[in-house]
Amino acid sequence: MLFLAATGSLTGCDTNLGQGPTAVRNVDGNLQIAMCESVEVSRISASYREKRFIAYLPRVEFLDLVGRKTLEPGQLLEVGRAVEGFDAKLSENPALDIEGDMEILLWVAGSDDVSTSAFLMPSGGVPVDGWLQPDGDVTDEPCPTE
Repeated sequence: MLFLAATGSLTGCDTNLGQGPTAVRNVDGNLQIAMCESVEVSRISASYREKRFIAYLPRVEFLDLVGRKTLEPGQLLEVGRAVEGFDAKLSENPALDIEGDMEILLWVAGSDDVSTSAFLMPSGGVPVDGWLQPDGDVTDEPCPTE
């Protein structure tokens, strides 16, 4: 399984690349996002792109939340539903059960840093039974301890 993700900071590069503080799953056709760190968030945005043959199609933005709120570990956000403390500029679920390759890119902007996680969907789409982690693993818990 291929995987691509990055985590960075506005003040420099993070040496822990690919470990954004999120996990995703499919709940009744809606993308659910779990936060795995306490973060004061000012913006959350997400896009996806499909791979056809050997090339990716252009990215399609499907989530853009702007506001200011501290999100705690284990807090769940569901695309398409209102999130207290945020103004939804865009919140539409992408197709989560595609047969080909799809990558979801999630940006979480805090007061002093930005983390980015890219999830390459496993065969059959976003997991229904489990949480897709930034490293490509599917786990029972959204924020497993090591």
